Amino acid sequence: MKQNSVVFKIFSLAIVICLALSPVAAANEDTDGFDEAFFSGNDILYYNPAMTCGDGAKIEPTTNTSAVPAGELARAKVIMQYFVDKGLTLAAAAGFAGNMRQESGLNPAIIQGGAIAKSAKNQSGQVVVSNIYKPVNSVGFGLVQWTFGGTTGPRQGPLYKKAVREKIDIIDFNLQLDYVWTELNSSYKTSTLDRVKGLNDPIEAAIIVHDNYEISADSDSEVREVRGGNAKRYFDQLKGQIDDSTGATVNTTVSTNASGDTCQTADESEGGIGSVDGFTFPLKTTKAALAKGADGAVWKPQKCNLPPLGGLSQGSGGNCHHHYNAADIFAETGTPIVAANSGKVVTVKGTPCGSYGCNVTIMGDDGNLYYYTHMSKTPPVRGGQQVEAGKVIGWVGTNTTAVGTPRHLHIDMLPGGKYKTRPGCASETCQRGYEFIEIQELLIPAYQALPSGGRNV
Repeated sequence: MKQNSVVFKIFSLAIVICLALSPVAAANEDTDGFDEAFFSGNDILYYNPAMTCGDGAKIEPTTNTSAVPAGELARAKVIMQYFVDKGLTLAAAAGFAGNMRQESGLNPAIIQGGAIAKSAKNQSGQVVVSNIYKPVNSVGFGLVQWTFGGTTGPRQGPLYKKAVREKIDIIDFNLQLDYVWTELNSSYKTSTLDRVKGLNDPIEAAIIVHDNYEISADSDSEVREVRGGNAKRYFDQLKGQIDDSTGATVNTTVSTNASGDTCQTADESEGGIGSVDGFTFPLKTTKAALAKGADGAVWKPQKCNLPPLGGLSQGSGGNCHHHYNAADIFAETGTPIVAANSGKVVTVKGTPCGSYGCNVTIMGDDGNLYYYTHMSKTPPVRGGQQVEAGKVIGWVGTNTTAVGTPRHLHIDMLPGGKYKTRPGCASETCQRGYEFIEIQELLIPAYQALPSGGRNV
């Protein structure tokens, strides 16, 4: 392609947009057969790949919430549109794109270590089968960095054979997405595909995709912050452009004051701490985030009355706990859980987290026993550790670790003078014979002390 040539795909009005993208660790990429084929083959408006737009021409590792570079966003859009067309929600689709970004920089031609697989097409644009890149066992390749098997073995082999059989370049975007979809409907159907269907949280989707499909060496925090962060950024920037028929085009208007300045501060957007009379609200969050809740369920700052023996509280599912004095505080996956009172960690259980999630029990300095549960990641505290009120002791988990219910933190209290460990009870069994404290009365004033949050997050 000549330096000054401009190639367009016209949707309505010819607009020149620089969408050049230098794949990760590939400074000397031969763009012929990759960028041009990618953009034109997927009906994306694009400019000469030899020309760049400053930092927007590169994908650099980042977890910030700034605008995604145009070229990166264009690739993410193709990926997410593919999965939405298959019936997934935009959030679930973003979970896959967020992982692919970390694995390959959204580049289907990249080889582990930074090399780029050459196109198998000849000058006439036809695929020469003998030129198709042959994957190497234990060397990652493609969008999700398939690693095992080479040309014959379990993960890379079927992709290579599919390319040869169908005479499609193995670095073709749609070929690789089709192969991902094939895997998801076979070996990974129960562990991954069925679990992301219907999700409306891109971070939760990214965690599930990683933990069950990608399975990299990334730490829990890296998965949440980087892969989940990628997914959230893509979701936020494309939810008005890709319709998944689930209301993904949600309101993201930022509240402003009379002068037009945004009401939200950086601290508020990340959540804050609310403390009153020595009791701290057990989530680092905002009132706006709590008003949104999770999966259609919302905790409300209202007092509860203990239901009759064997009965459900009137607020069950939206405010009070089901059978006994406790609270379910509905929040997005990854919301930090903090100690409501300073004290000593008694137990940390469920590592790895099972179907009920990990839990932490703390004997508070106020003499009460606090129990926090439904975490999906190993808590960052240990038994015997002294913690201060407001210290992060875990993170809100997924629907799975909430026993299939809306994502939430379950917190309850018992008088420490009588209970040294949390009884192994649930539902009605907790209501019979155990003196759980009405925690809602403490949560309400602490909630009022939280930052309001200037954004509908």
